[in-house]
Amino acid sequence: MYFRFRRESHCWKTDTFVIAVIEFFHPKSGHGTDLLKFLVKIADKYEISRIGIEQTNEESSVFAEKFGFINFQRDCWIVNIAELKIQFKL
Repeated sequence: MYFRFRRESHCWKTDTFVIAVIEFFHPKSGHGTDLLKFLVKIADKYEISRIGIEQTNEESSVFAEKFGFINFQRDCWIVNIAELKIQFKL
């Protein structure tokens, strides 16, 4: 896993928690969903407004689409925390 936070770049603002690289040994077992729920729960405390995923492959792109992420740049996806709160009923 490789995450970035509070680091502005050409495509990410400082209030975006970026999942730069992640790999699960047991895909489709709920670990990615649990990670998103955890990030949503701590978002207010750390002033996170968005979650980004970069360097996606086919599986992670499908995961991103499932949770309402928008593909805004090649292999880069983003979603607002507010949208995930609604989706997870948090």
